[in-house]
Amino acid sequence: ESLTELKKQVSSTEIDEEEFLALSSLAPEEIRRISEEVGKKCDGLRQALEACEGEECEQVSVAANYCAASTICSTQAESFMKAMTDDDNAGAAYEKMTGCLERFHVMAQR
Repeated sequence: ESLTELKKQVSSTEIDEEEFLALSSLAPEEIRRISEEVGKKCDGLRQALEACEGEECEQVSVAANYCAASTICSTQAESFMKAMTDDDNAGAAYEKMTGCLERFHVMAQR
C-alpha cells in the first residue's frame, strides 16, 4: 500500500503528518502492547462506562477517551486538556483527540 492510499483509508479529513507517520509506523506487537497498556490503565473507566446511566455516561465517555488518548495520542490529549478552559476550543480539541483514537483503531485492524 502506498502512504497516500493508507492515508485515505485512515481518515477522510486532513490529518497531521506527524500523527500519521507515528501511527502508520506501529508494528503489530507495538499496537498490542499499547492496547494492553490502555486496557490496564483505563479499565476502571471502561467498567464505569458499562454501568453508567444518563448524563453521567457522557462525562465517563470523555474521561475514558482522554485516558486512552493520553497513551495513544498524547499530543492531542494534552491539547484537549489545555482547551478545557476555553469552551470555544474544547470541542475542536476533543474531535482531534477522538479522531486520533479512531485512526489508531483503523491502523490496529490492518
